[in-house]
Amino acid sequence: SGKEAEYKTFFLDEYQVSIVNEMGKGHRVLLANPGAGKSVLLLSRAFKYSSLFKESNVLLTCYNNNLADSYKFKHECAGYKNKNLFIMTFHKLVKKIYDECLYTPIKTIEDSDIKFCIEKIKQGAVKIKFKAIFIDEVQIFDPMYLELCYLLLDKKDDSSFLMTGDLN
Repeated sequence: SGKEAEYKTFFLDEYQVSIVNEMGKGHRVLLANPGAGKSVLLLSRAFKYSSLFKESNVLLTCYNNNLADSYKFKHECAGYKNKNLFIMTFHKLVKKIYDECLYTPIKTIEDSDIKFCIEKIKQGAVKIKFKAIFIDEVQIFDPMYLELCYLLLDKKDDSSFLMTGDLN
């Protein structure tokens, strides 16, 4: 029926709920061993932020398609209805920027395309902004990828930039 997966996927213990609720505002880095529950906390925090700021965009990004698909599946299973939560890989984010802001279709993404995107964001040519950006598996991200994401963050006091990754 899928209820077993849904229960197992979304069950948070009291400690995890307290982490999600008491994390506070601002920017955070959460590092822990693989399997410690970082992704569950990240998704829960993204749900919370997109519920609190329904008029603002929230981004949940990662490096690989399997993890992004897992997040999308959990999003669907949860019955979460807010349309302001965007879940995508980093490269799909770059493609979205090219398609919707720079009006230039792009098939493959090279480092030069990301650098160009960063320059266009700095020049104000990219109008996409996010109230919160959540990055999973940050240890895989090139510093240039993090720069691009951070430039897309709305720079108000209640914005959040949260990165999770493995200790190693």
